[in-house]
Amino acid sequence: MAQKCCYCISLRIGTIIISLVVFIASIIGAYSSFAYVDTTTQFTTGLGYVNGIWHVIKGIICIGGLYGAITKNGKLVHLLAMVVTVTAMIHLVFGTGLIVLGIKNQDGLVDLCLQGNLTQIIFPISKNSTTLTETYCESTVNLYLAIFITITIIAVILTFYFAAIAYRYRDELEEQQKEKLKSEDRLSSDHPPRGISTGV
Repeated sequence: MAQKCCYCISLRIGTIIISLVVFIASIIGAYSSFAYVDTTTQFTTGLGYVNGIWHVIKGIICIGGLYGAITKNGKLVHLLAMVVTVTAMIHLVFGTGLIVLGIKNQDGLVDLCLQGNLTQIIFPISKNSTTLTETYCESTVNLYLAIFITITIIAVILTFYFAAIAYRYRDELEEQQKEKLKSEDRLSSDHPPRGISTGV
């Protein structure tokens, strides 16, 4: 199991950095969810608010995880690790689902692009193009899907790695606590209470 985060920094510092990164991502996610709610249907509206609330909860727990990493509180670090794991699972499930839907509905996305209902996605293929051709839209949709798949894979791998580091730091804190208790037990056995003789 990993003894360092990114092979160069301690698990404690790594967990502190992870909690900060996830906290910042939570702020961005909460703002995006509440500021740009899709009100097309009741389902999408509700999903937007649920997503925003989840980001708020995640952000609060990240603050606790940051405090736990700084103060070496294993329980708070464990809570952070659990939240990061859930986040990784959400990225995996929803990311995979969106990728499958995108691939299945490529023709529909191309049609939306041709109708002008789909803005030039991420990077325009041709900045000089004033008319939307089918070839242009197909290239744009393919580029979008390729970028989305790449980002999803990186996000899932990184988030699971973050969770593994947080869990490893929790284990390290538990091991340190056990060693501390063993040391205290040895000291108490070596130094009996005053007035009590251990001699025969």
